Amino acid sequence: MWEYCTVTKRLLDLENVTYEGQTLSVDDIELDLVRSDAQPRDVPIYVGATGETMHKLTGELVGKGIAGGIFMNYLIPPEHNLKGFEKLKEGVEKQDGTLEGADRPQLIAVAMDEDADVAIDQARGLATQYIGQQPHIRKASGIDPELAEKVQAEMGGWPASAE
Repeated sequence: MWEYCTVTKRLLDLENVTYEGQTLSVDDIELDLVRSDAQPRDVPIYVGATGETMHKLTGELVGKGIAGGIFMNYLIPPEHNLKGFEKLKEGVEKQDGTLEGADRPQLIAVAMDEDADVAIDQARGLATQYIGQQPHIRKASGIDPELAEKVQAEMGGWPASAE
């Protein structure tokens, strides 16, 4: 993630990038802005993190000025996000940075319909999909592994169908 964010940030700054990392290698690449103003973009990079390791790494990216913030994931308990904020702060401090100015929006899942039963049914579908297919969300939410296995079996595996 560090390497990907580093290269992306440099590309958005309209640099010509050559980078040799452990997981990412690029040679002489740049954004091709033929139909656009060829000016550097001040586009903040946000990391959608769920686990504590990613929270801390995102903090390091924020501390170095590479990332502009973190998206705190949805469908997880608030206590998990509080731990995540602590890890984010640890990462920032590791890089001698500051959280001042770093964005930390909380993602929320919303199902809306004029008919409450329809909205509730839509929410059930999303929750089921996340329990069945997103192990990091299951772990962060403390979902019983046996329940998750039952949900996965009912879904018929990956990818899920709408049925």
